[in-house]
Amino acid sequence: GTRSADELQSFLRVEARGDVRIISDGFLPEDEIISEVDKLFGHTPAKKKALRERFFPVRAAAAGLSVAIEQAEASVPEDKQHILNFITGSSDLNAVYPLAHPAYDSVNAALRARFAMAMLRKVVEEGLVEQWRQATAAISKDSKSLMLDFGFDHCSALTGEMLANLAESLPPQLVGLSLHCQLCSSLDNEGLAGLGRSLMRPG
Repeated sequence: GTRSADELQSFLRVEARGDVRIISDGFLPEDEIISEVDKLFGHTPAKKKALRERFFPVRAAAAGLSVAIEQAEASVPEDKQHILNFITGSSDLNAVYPLAHPAYDSVNAALRARFAMAMLRKVVEEGLVEQWRQATAAISKDSKSLMLDFGFDHCSALTGEMLANLAESLPPQLVGLSLHCQLCSSLDNEGLAGLGRSLMRPG
């Protein structure tokens, strides 16, 4: 059968002035290593991830919202051939790959959603309304993911209205959802009640 986006790593890496900046879907191994210094400053994996991604350029992440795996270029042409045949489920990775395939559409939608999830916190922190709309739209079109995990711990810009809007954008096939909102100072009971109403909407 065809392969899913879960079998393709989803992260963005930017190198500038000798620094490597990474925005990731989920935690990196170093985020989950809590040292004594981290404990002293109250650093959780979510906080370390947020600190790591603080200076990542949103424009670079936003480019992932229009990714088309079939149009991507590889430094070695055979790599693209192998990847696209792998996605379509072909038994011959050296075969001529199709220019269009439903499996491409499915993987593209899932990858765009992954990029959207990875950039969502930074979009909230910077108050980027249009990028928020684009990101939530990408998440809504993910027809494959069964579990989604959003990390907003310590995000003072996050509001209940945003969470309710995010809930309304969740794809209907989800069976599991994690929202990490510890110490989000702009959230109140009314906002959380709105989130609950959105989650309980008929699907």
